[in-house]
Formats: sequence, C-alpha cells, structure tokens
Amino acid sequence: MSRASNSGDTSDHISASAFAHNERLRTARLAQVQRQLPRFLIITAVSVLLAVWVLWDWPYASNESIALWGGSFIGFLLFRGLLVWGLNRNPQWRARWLDNILLLTAIITGLFWAFALVALNPRVFPNGELYADITSRQILLTALLGAQGITALAAYAGHMRSFTGFTVTAFLPAVVYLLLHPTGTSLMVSTIGAVWWVFLILSARYLNRMVNDAMVLRLSNEDLITFLRDTQTRTLDTNRLLAREVNTRALAETQLQSLNDELEERVAQRTEALMESQEGLTLAIEASGLALWDWHILDQEITHTNLEPLLGCEGIGDRKLLEAANGLVHPDDLRLVKRNIIRHLRRRTPRFEARYRIKHARGHWIWVEDRGRVVSWTQTGKPERMLGTRRDITREREAEETQRKLDYLANYDRLTQLTNRRQFRHRLHAAISAARETQSRVGLIFINLDRFRQVNESLGFEVGDSILRETGSRLTELGNNLDTLARIGGDEFALIYPEVRHEDELERLSEEVIGSLRAPFRVGDHELLLGASVGICEFPEHGRELAILINHADLAMQQAKRLGGNQWRRYSPDMRSATVEQLHLENSLRKAIFRDEFVVHYQPKLSLASQRIVGMEALVRWQHPTLGLLHPGKFIPLAEETGLISVITERVLSQATTQLKAWTDAGLGKLHVAVNIPPQQLHKGNLVQLLTQALDDSGLAARQLEIELTETSLMDDPELAIGLFRQIRHMGVSIALDDFGTGYSSLSHLRRFPLDIIKIDQAFIRDVGSQSEDGAIVRAIITMAHELGMKVVAEGVETQQHFRFLEQERCDIVQGYLISRPVTAEAMEQLLREQALAERQQPSFLSGI
Repeated sequence: MSRASNSGDTSDHISASAFAHNERLRTARLAQVQRQLPRFLIITAVSVLLAVWVLWDWPYASNESIALWGGSFIGFLLFRGLLVWGLNRNPQWRARWLDNILLLTAIITGLFWAFALVALNPRVFPNGELYADITSRQILLTALLGAQGITALAAYAGHMRSFTGFTVTAFLPAVVYLLLHPTGTSLMVSTIGAVWWVFLILSARYLNRMVNDAMVLRLSNEDLITFLRDTQTRTLDTNRLLAREVNTRALAETQLQSLNDELEERVAQRTEALMESQEGLTLAIEASGLALWDWHILDQEITHTNLEPLLGCEGIGDRKLLEAANGLVHPDDLRLVKRNIIRHLRRRTPRFEARYRIKHARGHWIWVEDRGRVVSWTQTGKPERMLGTRRDITREREAEETQRKLDYLANYDRLTQLTNRRQFRHRLHAAISAARETQSRVGLIFINLDRFRQVNESLGFEVGDSILRETGSRLTELGNNLDTLARIGGDEFALIYPEVRHEDELERLSEEVIGSLRAPFRVGDHELLLGASVGICEFPEHGRELAILINHADLAMQQAKRLGGNQWRRYSPDMRSATVEQLHLENSLRKAIFRDEFVVHYQPKLSLASQRIVGMEALVRWQHPTLGLLHPGKFIPLAEETGLISVITERVLSQATTQLKAWTDAGLGKLHVAVNIPPQQLHKGNLVQLLTQALDDSGLAARQLEIELTETSLMDDPELAIGLFRQIRHMGVSIALDDFGTGYSSLSHLRRFPLDIIKIDQAFIRDVGSQSEDGAIVRAIITMAHELGMKVVAEGVETQQHFRFLEQERCDIVQGYLISRPVTAEAMEQLLREQALAERQQPSFLSGI
C-alpha cells in the first residue's frame, strides 16, 4: 500500500514536471513568435502597398475597390499590432489568449491575400499580346504572395499552427481558383503554386522542429545553470554552517577558559575585599561626612567617631551625654534635642531625629542632623544602648533659607513687604472659590494714589519709594478683617475683603482709605499732599470670574480718578460704556492737536482802581467737529491724564501772546494776559524755555504776560518752585497763585514763594456780603496779601453785591460774569475798542456798574 502510494506520488510529480516543462516550451515559442511578428507585420504592410500599386488602374476592378482592400488590410495589420502590444502589457491575458489570437490573425491575413488573388482577378492569365500587361501584373501579385510565404515561414517558425493557417488560407483558394479556370498559363501557375505550398509546409515543419529542439536545448541549459547555482548556494551555505560550528566550539572553549579564570579572580578579589572591608567602611564614613555616636544609656557614656571633620576637633571621648549636649548644642535647640530623645526612649517614635545647631571648634555654629535608635533593651524593658549618625546640613539649611527668600520675593513686594500681584491673584481666586462654596460675598477694592506720578518724576524715585512704603503702612493699620493687602504695580494697591455682610462695609472702608491717604506725607524736607482714587466691586454681584472682577474694580477706580480723584466709586455697568466713550474722546483729543481744533477765549479783568479793563485770562476751548464747543472741564482732566496737557498749554500760550501783541500794536491799551500753567508743565522742566520762546515768537513784552499756577503745584516741590519762579520773575513775567484757599497751604507758607498776584477762589466770593464767614476770610486774604506786596484778583464776581464788597475792601482786580463771560478774540477786541472809545468820552468805561 505504501509502495503504491509512493509510486503514485512519483508519477504525479513527473506529470507535474512534464506539464511545467511543456508550459515553459510553449511560452518560449510564443515569445519567439512575438519577437518576429513586428517585422512580419511591417513587411506585410509594405507588400500590401506594393500590391495596391500593382493593381492600380486594374481593368477588372475599380481603384476604389483596390483602395478599400488595401486600407482594410493596413487597418487590420495595425489592429493586430496593437492587440499583440496590449497582450504583452498584460501577461495574464497573454498566456490565456495569445496562442489562439496568433492562429486567428494569421488566417485573416491569409484570407486578405486570397481575396486579392481571387476577387480582384476575374480573368486569370489571359492569352494574347493585348493581355500581356494584365498577365505581368498577376505574376507580380503571385510573386508578392510567394514572398509573403517566405516571410511567414520565418515569422511563424515557432508556431506551426499559425503558419499552416496562413498558407492554407492564402495559397489554396488561389490554386483552386486557377484550376477552375484553366488556361495554359493558369495550369502552369497552379502547379507551381501547389508545389510551392508543399515546399513551404515541409520547410516549415523542418524549421519548426529545429526551433523546438533549440528551445528545448536552451531550457535544458537554463535548468542546468539554475541547478548548478542552487548547488553552489547550498554548498556555500553548508560551508558557512560548518565554519560557524567550528567557530562556536572554539568560542565555547575560550569562554570556558575565561570563566574559569574569572572564577579564580573573583575568589581572589573577594578574599581581598574581606580584608579591606573595614578600611573601606571607614573611608566611606569619612567621605560621607557622617559622624557616628554610640551611647551606653545606663552609664550615660557616649563615644563619638569621625567627629573631627564635622566639628574641627578630636572626639569628645567618653563624656557624659548631658555634659556633651550642654557644652555643644545651641541653647535655643537644647530643649528640642532632649525632648526628641526622651520621646524615642519612651518608644513614642520609631527613631530619634533632630536638626539643631552645634558649636564648631572655630566658634561658629553649624547645623547638624542626628538620627539614631535604640539597638538593645534590658530584660526589664529599659533602653540599654543607642546608635546613631550625625551629619552636617549647614549647606542644606542655607539652600532652604535661600529658597524661602526666593519664594518670598516671588510672592511679596520687596518695597512695601505687601503681597504682590502674583500672590494677590492666587488669594483672590481662593477667596472666590470659598465664597462659591459658602454662598457669601467677597469685596475687592482698588486704590490708586493721586498725583503720584508727578511727585515721582519731579522729586525722584527715592521720595516715591518712601511714599509707597508709607502708603503700605497706613493701609495695613486700617483693620484686621482684610484677607489680603497687595501692591499690584506702580502706585496701585488692592484689598480683598472676605465675607461682606453689610451693604456699606466697603464704602466705609474706602472712606477710611481715602482719609488715611489724604493726610500729608512727610519725606525729608517735603510735605506732600496726594490723596487716592478708590474703585469698589463685589463677588458675585459685579462678576463671577477673577479677571472680570479685577477689570471692574479697575474701571471703578479709573472713574473715581476721572472725576477728580480723592473719592471712591462702586462699579456699575455704565462705567464700561463711559470708558469706551473716554477712549473715543482721547482719540479725538489727539487728533484735535494735529487739526488745530483748540481756540482761545478771553475773560476780561477789571481794575477796581481805574475802572477799566487792564487784562484778560486766556481760557482754552475745544471746537469739536461733532460735539461743538467743549469747555475745559470736558477735556482738561483727560489731557492731564494722557500727558497731552503740555502740548495744549503751549498752543494756548502761543495764541494768547500773539493775540495780545496784535491788540497792543493796534493801540487798544497796555494790557496783560494770564495763561494757566498745569503742574505737569512745571515738572517738565522747560517752562522758562517755553515762556522765552513764546515771547520771542510773538514780540510781546514780558511784563504783559502773567502765568497762573495752583497751590498744589507749588507744594509738590517747594524748593524747585522757588528756584523756577525767581528765573521767571527775572524775565519780567508775573506769577499768580490761582484758586487760593482751596488747598492746604497758608499765607505763612506762601511768604517763601516769589509771587506777584493771589487769585481768591470763587467759592469764597459766592457768599461775601452775607452773614457767612467767607467775607471775613476774603478780607483777611486781601489784607495779608497787600502786606506781603502782592496784588489780589477776585474771580467769580457775578453780582453788584460782590462788586461793592470787593471795591470796599480795596481788592485790586475783579473777574467774573458781572464784567463779562469768556468771549472769542473778536468779541474781546470789540470790548477793548469800545473801552478806548469810552475813555475819550467819559472817565470810566464801567462807571455805571
């Protein structure tokens, strides 16, 4: 059974091998035909063209038929070539269809030639001279067909079926047709054709056998070469395996020898290591900086090892523990050390640990860390022996201290020692989170020092820093219910007020803040008055997110500053729109400077002695393109805040001096013009140059120019003001103190300043002549100013009662609506012309007042 099975498997293997061999032979024959076929097609195409030329003007067939035959034949040849090309690009189709396609196309090619010999030759080889041309053409055509046979023999040598199909279809129809139409010539040609066809068939069979034998021989050679290569590869692989095996065995022997040597070396090393272990342990302890101590508890003896590198001295031997501790441990740490030891001896802690200071031999203190535990106990459960280590941790403590300082600097302001912006945000976030859980309210207050920037720029950063430190101290003293007091940048501070219970709590606290910061700051020789703008908002009423709350508190603070400062404002939604409007107004203000939209109005000033206009105050107005004429209150605070006030002041000064020069040249009197100078211009440091340039450009006499400054601008830096005022007075320009009585100065302070004029604020003029105390105050100001050699100007004179009172009290000059409202330059010029005309007619221009 087994033998039968083996024989069956062998026969199947032989059959499979034979099939594979035949398939390779078939594929080789087809490939040989495919290589010859393009040349055969080209020769056939040329033969077709020659045949068309031979048959052209054929008496038995029209030229159209001949052309149709030739064109169809050429087209078929092209199709045949494309078909074979397509099969070559698709090997799967080529293996399946190429054999049959070669046979079919060969038959069709033969039929085309048969059609030319039969259908286009109704009469074959006619006798007579008349038909000599026809006969010669038919002979040529027959010769072309014979040449085609030879070409086909070469092309189809490897494919006998295709050659047979071609010759049968091409020659036999012509031979049969000649036999059916016998003539002397046709019988001869048919006989030659038949012999020729038999010759071609025999030649083809012989050539086919030769080609097949050659292909079989080539395939056998290829198989032999493949077999030899495979044999060579297997031989090389076997040799490599043998070499690898030899190397492996040699390596194994080497490794065994090496392991043996290594084992011997390890034995020697371990022997040496055991001998050096004690020395190594000692070196390790010395290198690590550890000092060892061994405490025999019962007799209170303690032994130290490696103590010299730690304390710079020899071991303290067998001294008693308490004696050693009292002599070395820092007094502040001694109690800690004793407590921790006792706790461990009473088994309350698994080990003894302590960090403390100990005295170095050189006299300074170092930090050490002790760790130890009881290693033996008596039978009664008392500690008997305790071992431990001690190491120097001075550098670690210094690093920790440095890190604590860095953490402090990262979270606290170095100048004021208050929480900084980073820590403030963390604490506000924590307060908001806690308030969400407890459903409570959190108050947030922003504080900005008024006029701090001017003080800081004029008096220097040291003065500014002192003010900021003093501000932090004052705010810290306000109360203990503040969760966080922070300096969040520059001159801005913030308060976090947790658990707001009453509606007015934050308002009362803001009043306390303002009151605390309203008091004068005394820095060196300076006594400075600042004040504060305060913004208030609450969680969750004004926002539930940190960023929103901060923004709203800032908006409220900015609103308080825009309203003049020294006050508080609670956030409201309309502040945002006001802020947007403020931004638009600021943008327009900047454009107005370039568009020259500022105009100067003039308010006359009347001398009570001469009853005539002796001067005017230049007041700026903004001719807004859409809002119309804007008064200073609408834009001057914004100009001061944005720093544009200096540019506006320069424009007003230039226009006022130029205009007064024109009126003087027109003979309208010897007048003076007063121009308001803001504190920013004073601190800018170029006031003298500005006045000099304005006078030079306009040609106005210096004595005709008067500058007005407020009390606060003088008190910011008195020494600076005094020096500057002396230069201005030396130029010949008069200096007036505006709005006297509204600040914190007094006439005793003002004696220090070289002033020419004092202007009494209209708040004191409003109620003069009544039962109020303002009349007495005005009277005292006028008297004291005259005693100091200063002139007095009263502004805000609106009634006859005001006028008569001031005239009676010998005030020098009055200014107000009773005399005239601020008017344009044209209207002011008209007033001056009327005064000049009236002086010619009557002694006083305003005698009827």
